[in-house]
Amino acid sequence: MDKLKRVSVEHRDNFVAYLDGELSPEEAKNLERVLADSPVARKDVELLVRTYDMLDLLPRPQATVEFTQKTMATIKLSDLKPDVTQTVWYRRLHLSIIAMAVAGVLAVTGLLAYAGTSRWAPTEDDLLLKDLQVIKNLDDYSQVGQHEFLKRLQGQPILLEQIGEEVRNAHGR
Repeated sequence: MDKLKRVSVEHRDNFVAYLDGELSPEEAKNLERVLADSPVARKDVELLVRTYDMLDLLPRPQATVEFTQKTMATIKLSDLKPDVTQTVWYRRLHLSIIAMAVAGVLAVTGLLAYAGTSRWAPTEDDLLLKDLQVIKNLDDYSQVGQHEFLKRLQGQPILLEQIGEEVRNAHGR
């Protein structure tokens, strides 16, 4: 006896669509080949057909007149309420709010950028203040006479301060 071949989940999911005629012609031919080759698949489809037949034997419930009237009244009420989001004024308001939000974000970004650069970016005056001690003692330093000596001391700020002190003391300042 041949082994029973299992039916894939994809094919099993397509059984109901096949019986309802919802598959494309290519998918239907594909499934028909599977049904021809597999007794398990044929048995599953037969069980589905019998289930549909039994469901057709069950009495169909009828909606009451009251249910029908309530449903129709609800439909009429929903037709009376227009969808506000589809009106022209709502779309314009929505676009205006978005435009104002973008403009606000740009304004805040600009203000923060201005505040940041005005506070943290050094100005020419800040650079001069940084070199104030050298500028104050420029006359004293020029009396030393050798620029090579000052260039060697450039990497030694402590020595520069000591030399400045000695020059001031020598001139009596």
